[in-house]
Amino acid sequence: MGRIAKALVVILLLIGTGCGSYETRMYEGKTIDEAGLPIKGVSVTLCYVGWYWDWSMRDGFSLTWDHLYCSDTVTTDQHGNYRIFFAGPPSTFIHARHDEWVQTKSFLAKESRVVLVRRDIDQQRRASREEEREKTFRKRRSGESGVEYYCRVIRKRADAIELDYHGERVKVIQALLVESHKATFAVIGKYNIAQAMASELIMGDIGLNGVQTMPENFTVLSDKSNCDNNMYLIRSVHYDGNDLSTLYKAERIDVEVPSLRAIFTMKLWNFE
Repeated sequence: MGRIAKALVVILLLIGTGCGSYETRMYEGKTIDEAGLPIKGVSVTLCYVGWYWDWSMRDGFSLTWDHLYCSDTVTTDQHGNYRIFFAGPPSTFIHARHDEWVQTKSFLAKESRVVLVRRDIDQQRRASREEEREKTFRKRRSGESGVEYYCRVIRKRADAIELDYHGERVKVIQALLVESHKATFAVIGKYNIAQAMASELIMGDIGLNGVQTMPENFTVLSDKSNCDNNMYLIRSVHYDGNDLSTLYKAERIDVEVPSLRAIFTMKLWNFE
């Protein structure tokens, strides 16, 4: 397509998408708090998103979306009032800024009231909502197995340590799920590496070669139990209830890889 034909297509596209000239009008409004009291000193700008000619592109021009067109910024008076002359489509929105206040909702330019929330109150609310989301996310679903919960929640909330295991890189998720008298955690790497690690791991709470080790045999769960393609779950085969009694009291426990003389800490998720 030639430049003239292409330019004609672009012009028709601009007209078809309504990005012609808009009528200038005056927008009046007021910034208030949640109790309806006016807020002075708020910077108010009107903006809309539209098409844009980018002449820096190859072939001399390119029509791009997501360009922000904004009015001059005004400041609300002691009564919270503002007046802005601007030309924009019905989708034009209000952008209000203040050091001590936050705009938590979207308002169209045609609306005459812009409700702001104190920044400290907004932060408290956000923290509370995040806490509630976290509780909901962490809550175990009905019928959800320990392995399913580990994949959905625990591994996403845990740190990981990276090891060079005899020439192969492997990551260990530092979270140990204790349930039904079994201990389960995940490693990221090759299947044969996960198997090799599982065959030698020792859990304890003293340190390297500590005396309070817990005699465990570990195995790698089948592929169907994996969280991801390269993530393998390692679970204890059997245990001695007396030796593992500290798992019911502690928040963290050490895991040793004897062949590497390496030891790292696991956070415990106890569902016993």
